[in-house]
Amino acid sequence: EEASAAVDKPLQKELETLATTCKLNRAACLLKCNQYSEARVMCQEVLAKDPGNAKALYRRATAAHGLSDYEGARQDLNRLLQENPGNVEARRLLGEVKEAQKQYRQDARAAASRMLETELRPREDSDEGAAAAEGAGGERPSTWMMVLAWTACLPVDACSNLWRLIQQRSAERRP
Repeated sequence: EEASAAVDKPLQKELETLATTCKLNRAACLLKCNQYSEARVMCQEVLAKDPGNAKALYRRATAAHGLSDYEGARQDLNRLLQENPGNVEARRLLGEVKEAQKQYRQDARAAASRMLETELRPREDSDEGAAAAEGAGGERPSTWMMVLAWTACLPVDACSNLWRLIQQRSAERRP
């Protein structure tokens, strides 16, 4: 039994290495097919056994970027760059992630602004709309429900920016 255990250890190690390679290759293929969730799962399986695997970190960051999980992508890339500061691809992807996150914030801010402008504006065309707007300080009750539902899918920093915008708009409407 001791002899078979000694033979099995090198074989086991080789099988684990092969399984890691297969999972990383599968993740690469899934990324090419824009199947980001599945690619992230493959990378997480590799990282569960080898937390510092550079390819798994990079591919999981790529998947997170594709899923608009910018914070997750940044965490993986920062971890990867701590281990290997000269990784050009990781630096390039980190720049793309930062730019995408910035664009997302701008788009969210613009969408919130448009939503607040249309939803908070009193309806002049109906007596009910005008009365409701006057009674609620220019805000219809459904507005806040829409804002809450919409922000449920936003990152925390975008929600705090939205809240500041709401406070600013409310202050502008006060007599």
